[in-house]
Amino acid sequence: MWAYDTPSEKCPYCGAECEADWVDVGIGMVQCGPYHCWECGASEIGPELQDWYDMKDGKIVMKDGHPFSELELDKGWYEPNKKTVSPYANTVGGVLVDHQTAKMMYDIGLIEIKIPSISDLCPHCFGSGKLKAMQMAVTHSGDSVRVEDMKEKCNHCNGTGRKK
Repeated sequence: MWAYDTPSEKCPYCGAECEADWVDVGIGMVQCGPYHCWECGASEIGPELQDWYDMKDGKIVMKDGHPFSELELDKGWYEPNKKTVSPYANTVGGVLVDHQTAKMMYDIGLIEIKIPSISDLCPHCFGSGKLKAMQMAVTHSGDSVRVEDMKEKCNHCNGTGRKK
């Protein structure tokens, strides 16, 4: 594979060839949108999956209430019957578009902006979904030392990072 190749991928549901959006960054191509199957409508799950990761006992687990089915987690793609596209993907009117179309729509004011408003963020965790608590420990000599901070799910937004 060369730096300027843009590989296709087989749809994990119907087997059709799928394409993703790629952009030239000067030293090669970088994927800038999800793979999407135009045959059955399946779409690759994007970075939103990481929004639902949590650490428990040193292992990555999914947070309660995540929107993914077991099949989707196994394949890494949204099921076709859900007609879901990554919230980070370029869309116009809810329809997936390539980055050139997205740029054109942005220039004329029609692209759907995905950045949450600051007013939507939880004022306690500032959108992270976690609260950090500074931890101190006492030694046998009576001195206190700082140890690793503890992060807990924000109880004000229930870990979503958004205002209730």
